[in-house]
Amino acid sequence: MAKTFILKILTPSKMVVNEEVEKVFVNTINGMVEFLPNHAPIIMSTVPSVTVFYDKVGNKKELFTSRGVINLSNNEIMFCSDAAELVEDIDLARAEEAKGRAEERLKDSSKFDVARAQAALIRANIRIGLKKHSI
Repeated sequence: MAKTFILKILTPSKMVVNEEVEKVFVNTINGMVEFLPNHAPIIMSTVPSVTVFYDKVGNKKELFTSRGVINLSNNEIMFCSDAAELVEDIDLARAEEAKGRAEERLKDSSKFDVARAQAALIRANIRIGLKKHSI
């Protein structure tokens, strides 16, 4: 039995992660899921959250992932996400600006799409929390 498997996290613009891992924790529409080597094939939808994985030597890595889809088969996770950023790539000032914009839009819900503003606020808060947690 394999002790590791391949994790690929991609966005429309780039491959963010492509490495051998021991385990992965992803927040799906059904809650937090842990994937280990030799997991049964599955397809799941994800929600914006912090995705955590342990590389082949056991180092913990965290990144922000937006909504997306996971396809796991043959010991490989293909995680297609609208957006994904490793902790070191998160621009804290940009995330705080996005949070401010979303909060302003929520105050004037007659002009803006409330669901989009709420989603933007959630994404900004996750990025900010992850970045501040890692400092």
